[in-house]
Amino acid sequence: MIPKLKEVVYLVVGQKIAELRGEKNVSLDELAKKSKIEAQTLSYAEVGRIKLSLVQLIEIALALNVELDALLPKVSKSLLKDGEAFARETVAAMLQNMGK
Repeated sequence: MIPKLKEVVYLVVGQKIAELRGEKNVSLDELAKKSKIEAQTLSYAEVGRIKLSLVQLIEIALALNVELDALLPKVSKSLLKDGEAFARETVAAMLQNMGK
């Protein structure tokens, strides 16, 4: 079953937060303290279990010293035309990366 576009977007945002945390060597607890968001909330967000508000995303971007768009999936005309194809491609790429 292919997840809905919004579910994939939440997964991508969470994955990007986790990747940026890793690149910057910031622990979950450090990010929680800097962003004023509970570590459990951040943990759930990183695996796509919860939705973060725009304000929370801004707090995370500020805490990681990145632009807000670094946390968001790239939007293209093909995404706007066919969200299901984007979902399929994104899930396939995520599964491939998990196998590495």
